[in-house]
Amino acid sequence: MTQPALAIDIGGTTIKAVVATNTGRVLQRWSARSPHGGTAVLDSVVELVGRARSQWQARPTTSLSVQKQPLADAVSVTCPGIVDEKTGVAVYSANLGWTDFPLRSALQERLEAPVLLHHDVRAGGYGEFRYGAGAEDSYYIAVGTGISAAYIRAGQLYSPHPWCGEIGQTLIPDPNAPSELKKLEQVCSAKAFATRLQAMEPGLLDEHAGAFEVFTLAKQGHASARRIVESGLDSFAQALASLTYTLGPAQIVIGGGLSKEGPDLLHALEKRLEDLVHPMVKPPVALAQLGADSQVLGAAALLFDTYGPKANTDLRNA
Repeated sequence: MTQPALAIDIGGTTIKAVVATNTGRVLQRWSARSPHGGTAVLDSVVELVGRARSQWQARPTTSLSVQKQPLADAVSVTCPGIVDEKTGVAVYSANLGWTDFPLRSALQERLEAPVLLHHDVRAGGYGEFRYGAGAEDSYYIAVGTGISAAYIRAGQLYSPHPWCGEIGQTLIPDPNAPSELKKLEQVCSAKAFATRLQAMEPGLLDEHAGAFEVFTLAKQGHASARRIVESGLDSFAQALASLTYTLGPAQIVIGGGLSKEGPDLLHALEKRLEDLVHPMVKPPVALAQLGADSQVLGAAALLFDTYGPKANTDLRNA
């Protein structure tokens, strides 16, 4: 496939569009605020695709030959929640207000073009594999508002079921009440660190605070923050160890908001994993390299892979 690809990432707050090459280079980008509800999101995506195509067509001519080429007809789209890539249905998304929404067919009808639909975290994992920190055998763990995982096996996405990778729903002992159970993402998602500290010390944090503020307080010696961080990382490392024992010691790539904690986060997880998986070989842990572009570049890569050299092949009946 030689034409640049147009890829869309539908997020809970922002819809992003990029034109990218098959080497992962972003040539142009656009964004719009995410509305709530299937029809409103659909309208916003259609408007953004139209704007992107129009502005790409009207771009100034440059010396870069790739920028003189038309876009591929197809559009590659990611969205959050539970996504059935085979049927093109957005099964469920609390943030966007979707339940069993036929997103792919709706977009194809409105755009009059073939559309590929992907789960955002699975696309992010593939993007990191193709252009970032991932390996041919690797786990991509996105830790943001929730926690979700993608599994790359022998260079291919492994997702036999729409609910595959929803590790944030795993039940674990509540660090504050071990006899009770909580979902993993209620203990150690980027938002959960702040929520747990707020419950322990109401008014300590701003309502929009996240993991960054909690980790900062912990580094400054705040006792409650340190307790929240230590217990949260313990639970997260235990989940990674379970994943490793189940599928094997593949590379682990941490993405999402929590990855912004950088080398300190890596060191803390590596130390815990070394103890938890012994005598198995400790899996290497890395931070995602593509940042906020992992998902949209993964969508572009999947479009290149699907179409190959036949960029304008119509996949609507595939």
